Amino acid sequence: MKKHLFTLLLPLIVLMWGCQASPGDKYLGKWISTEKNSFDGSPTLLEMVIEKNGDNFIVTHRATASYTSKPKEVKISASLTADGKLSLDVNAFVSNMIICNEKDGTLLWNGVSFKKETPENLAQIKGQQQKFNTEKTKKY
Repeated sequence: MKKHLFTLLLPLIVLMWGCQASPGDKYLGKWISTEKNSFDGSPTLLEMVIEKNGDNFIVTHRATASYTSKPKEVKISASLTADGKLSLDVNAFVSNMIICNEKDGTLLWNGVSFKKETPENLAQIKGQQQKFNTEKTKKY
């Protein structure tokens, strides 16, 4: 009887053990933010997609200015540090750490706060860009 019970429970134990979330899972997904373009003040859509790559991560960062539909894209490899931060393999000109603020569900990188993308917050940013373009067109 014990053998049969063990045989029945073993797959459940293995399944539960395999489904435990890893510490880096909180970073996975598509994140967005906006910042003002230093040249003309237009809102720039910032997107960050974080995916697993074996034990490491791939971070795809895109910046789409309001005056173009073609984003600038950079792919960066990253790894999880012992204290739970995501360390990017980049040069010294930008911050190389992404920090997860679990209190408000945001990521902080290079002085910019990113939120998980939702249809609502993406539409809000695109609306800001469209409004800026409309106002700029009226001036000229």
